Amino acid sequence: KWRGDKKDAAMVQLTTKDSVDQVAAFYEDALKKAGFKVTRTTLGSNGKSIINLTGSDDAKARTANVTVTPTGNSETMVNLMYEAK
Repeated sequence: KWRGDKKDAAMVQLTTKDSVDQVAAFYEDALKKAGFKVTRTTLGSNGKSIINLTGSDDAKARTANVTVTPTGNSETMVNLMYEAK
């Protein structure tokens, strides 16, 4: 948490053996259940897709961003960012 500017924020990077599509579906569902409006963008094709989820919740002044990327070694990397004002 960063308190100097009175915002709560976090950034996390994870890896998993689950597919890009599985991971993106999991986080998209979780964001929606948490009250975020979610925009999904997919770049690439043929199993090499990068999926970006952008979540916003204006009522609670918070945003989230999830980027899901194949690593090339049978793993999927997940970058999570969250900020609340």
